[in-house]
Formats: sequence, structure tokens, C-alpha cells
Amino acid sequence: MNNDITIDKAISNNSLVSLPDIEKIVSVKINAEAEKVFYFLERIGGENGWFSYDSSQLMKNFEKGKLFLKENFSKINPKGKIDLFHIADFEKNKKLRLIFESAFAIGENSFFILQDKSGRAELINVYRVKLKNFWGRLFWKIQKPFDRRIRNKMLTNIKKLAEQFHS
Repeated sequence: MNNDITIDKAISNNSLVSLPDIEKIVSVKINAEAEKVFYFLERIGGENGWFSYDSSQLMKNFEKGKLFLKENFSKINPKGKIDLFHIADFEKNKKLRLIFESAFAIGENSFFILQDKSGRAELINVYRVKLKNFWGRLFWKIQKPFDRRIRNKMLTNIKKLAEQFHS
């Protein structure tokens, strides 16, 4: 699977944020089917999820090198919210697109799952943000050093869980 072609195919002309100031794309290949990957992606965020953007547990768990999957969770409501994000688009086993807006920025955090012929999945995370003002730019400057580490850790954990579940 050619990484550049699959990423372009997944996200081309599909931005929820026009003319973003920030665009980050991270992907990971997973030895599991798309439905196994989505099983864990579906449990993202919120009080019942294993990864939360507004959780005080985020950095504590990140420092331990793992995030825990809670027993009780709420499946994704296609018209609902996950933490500070609204669900903009949702297709089971294929994509979860989230959008947020604040006084400082408007942003998208989307996940796409592609599957090759051998059954191996690729999970792509796309993060786009349009900064509205000085405070948004300041926030990004502070957050930037941590963003890639947290995003990579999140994808790594989804990969580990999906591959364990798969075997």
C-alpha cells in the first residue's frame, strides 16, 4: 500500500476547515481488519472513553506509556459530541470526523481507516486548525511541542489494542 496515495485518497478535497493555518497528518499501519481498528476508535473520548482531550488523566496515562480502555462506554452517536468536538461525519469502520470551534480557532480532527486486500488496515489522523486571533496563535505555540507526541501515542495505542484483539 503506497502511503502517499492512500492518504491523498482518504482526505482529498474533504477539509472541514478552509485554509487551515495548521495541518498535521499522521498514519499508522495495523495488522488487523478495519472493523477491529474501529472497535477501539469508537471508544475514543468522553467520560466513558479511553482517550479524552479534556481529561486530567491524559498526561498521567501518557507518562505511564499507555491508555486504559474502560469497561463501560457509549458507542458513537452520529449526531453527538465527543469531549469538545462535534461529530461532523461518521461511517462505521471507515471514518470519524470531528470539528470544534472556540473564540480562538476552528478545527477538525478526523480519522480515516483504509484496508488493503490482505486485510491490513491503515489508520490516518488528520488535524486541521484555522487560528482566529493572537490567543489562538499563542495557544498553538504552547501546545505544538506536545501535539505530535500525543497524536503518535494515541495511534500507537489504537494499533496495539487492535492487533491484540485481532490475534
